[in-house]
Amino acid sequence: MTSVRKSAVSRPDIEGSPQTPVSAKPFVLPWFFPIKVLPPDKLFKSVGLLTLALYGLREWAVFRTIMHSPRVNHIAMKITMSLGVVILSIKAYMEILESKVRSRRVDYENYRSLTHVILGLIIATSISLHVALWPHYGGLKTVLIGIMIGWGVLLQSMLLFTTVVQNFVGIVLMTLFLQEYGTA
Repeated sequence: MTSVRKSAVSRPDIEGSPQTPVSAKPFVLPWFFPIKVLPPDKLFKSVGLLTLALYGLREWAVFRTIMHSPRVNHIAMKITMSLGVVILSIKAYMEILESKVRSRRVDYENYRSLTHVILGLIIATSISLHVALWPHYGGLKTVLIGIMIGWGVLLQSMLLFTTVVQNFVGIVLMTLFLQEYGTA
């Protein structure tokens, strides 16, 4: 039987074995450190999925197709990009202004209506992306491209990188893509 110090307050975990003391604070990296601290298995899984999704998007030449194919619905693609800018703006506002500057806790309980707006915008963005790419790629490839972009690239990068890096890279990439898309 393991002994636990009387001075350290601990609470049991699900299995009943003592957990770390409540007073112990977790290690937190400074805000400018670009990568989150993840367990090795989750880190390898996220990096692997991100790499696989980027490879799939490159193999199917999705960026080149969006830029140059006459079969892509460019009106729907412009709607997709504008909805993406709105989502990125709301995300940056919530994470920078509300969380960092005003020191408010950003969660579902405090911002229900804004969470529902973001979910609606994500659904609208997904639908407009599918409408834009469907004429060129057809049904199955369009769904797979949507999964690779949403789950493989966006979600995995959110799991890997801090919010400061996410917002900075998102704004830079969105600006570059809009500039290239406008001149194509």
